[in-house]
Amino acid sequence: MASRTRTASLAVKLFVTINAILVVVSAAGLALDVLRQYRSFHRLMYEQLSKDARRWGAAWGENRQRFIDRVSSDRSEGQFVMFVGPAAGGAPPVLATLPTDIDADVRRAMLDHAGESHFMGRIGEHDLMVISMPVPTTAPRRQGDAADADVRVVLAEFLDPLGKIVEHEIISRVGFAVVTVLWVMVIINLLLARWVARPVQRLTAAAERIGRSEYDEPIPTDWGTRELNRLAESFEEAREQLHLGEMTRQADLARARRTQLALLPPLERQIPGMAVAGYYRPANHVGGDLYDFQVGSDGKVMAVVGDASGHGVAAALMMAMVKTDLTHLARGGPGGLREMAAELNGELQALGEPMDFVSLLAVEVDTATGRAQYVNGGHPPALLQRADGTTMMIDSTGPLVGALADSDWQEPVLELSPGDRFVLYTDGLVDAENGDGEPFGADRLDSLLERCRAMSPAQCVNVCKVELAAWTAGTAAADDITVLVLDYTGMLG
Repeated sequence: MASRTRTASLAVKLFVTINAILVVVSAAGLALDVLRQYRSFHRLMYEQLSKDARRWGAAWGENRQRFIDRVSSDRSEGQFVMFVGPAAGGAPPVLATLPTDIDADVRRAMLDHAGESHFMGRIGEHDLMVISMPVPTTAPRRQGDAADADVRVVLAEFLDPLGKIVEHEIISRVGFAVVTVLWVMVIINLLLARWVARPVQRLTAAAERIGRSEYDEPIPTDWGTRELNRLAESFEEAREQLHLGEMTRQADLARARRTQLALLPPLERQIPGMAVAGYYRPANHVGGDLYDFQVGSDGKVMAVVGDASGHGVAAALMMAMVKTDLTHLARGGPGGLREMAAELNGELQALGEPMDFVSLLAVEVDTATGRAQYVNGGHPPALLQRADGTTMMIDSTGPLVGALADSDWQEPVLELSPGDRFVLYTDGLVDAENGDGEPFGADRLDSLLERCRAMSPAQCVNVCKVELAAWTAGTAAADDITVLVLDYTGMLG
């Protein structure tokens, strides 16, 4: 791992060094190329002026008037021509000039450098090139003239056009060089960024898995650089600790689920005078729904469905407490459902937590006589399907249990006939949503139960489970669901 880390660090340094070298080499190459171009233009200019000087010098030696005519026709604008005689202890005498009105500064520069073969200098804001050479001795010497061998032709020309050409070349080549270097640097930096970003992206994906509580896949700790390795090691250490904590939590929740289920009676059972079946599904490992059956020594059967406030562990703990209290109260004496609800209300009020309450529906049936009583403390209405085909709603008879001090509940009485059916459920059933967010709803439940009238409680519960599963397919459970179906069969049932 250390070897890979060193290699990666060297690779990063190498990329940075290559970028710097590219910039330096490109700048040096540009400077050399511009210098080469400048020298090339300078040489061409020198050769052209030298050629003109020889041609016009020959014209001077042959015939001065012919010289004037030729130079007047061939001389380019901005070019100055001067013939000077031999110097005699001072400035050389000017024999002829074209044009005749040469600028004084240019004239002085030409005279000052008439004895030199080549000169470049600055005149005001302009660059000036001066070429000087002897006139060829091709014509016979004329009386009164200076010897041709002592006459020099001096040419001068401003280099501003050359400077503009060079300036244009510099701009063009600088632009091309800059664009080329930038593209190369962009490509190299993209490769470098991709090389660095790929492990960062993989580390980001690992962090997102941790955020989703997915702890099973270990995070590699060899990513090529010390910084990334340290970051990965930190992630891996956090993942291991979270994984261990999650395993412990899951084990605790599984144990809590087993304990909670052990508190609840079997959902399908035969009780003298009653046929009972049910379905219970917590949204998480443990839930806040509760149900219970109690058979008294006097033959009365009590069925209870409730929903503790909240979800998860807190609701499950409250559910366990209420279930224990219900068992204790049901066995404590001949008190009715109304007294039981009041006792339970006091127990929850004593906790001092404003959100510790339950919705509760309890039905007590005397299987010998068919006489039934119920209390409904803020719970969704139950259904009583009569054997004659009618349906009755078992509505609320008082507030939520535990919500208010000194609460009271009514305890209505019903007369049952064999074949009458109670359907008790929690709100998780009608609130269960499909993929479009539409709830299962009370109307759909009523329709389902109508189709199940002739079925046994177990068959009816199974149909409910199947349709509910199809309705919520692909969606996570949002709430606990409990359904109880109780048929009164009478003592002969």
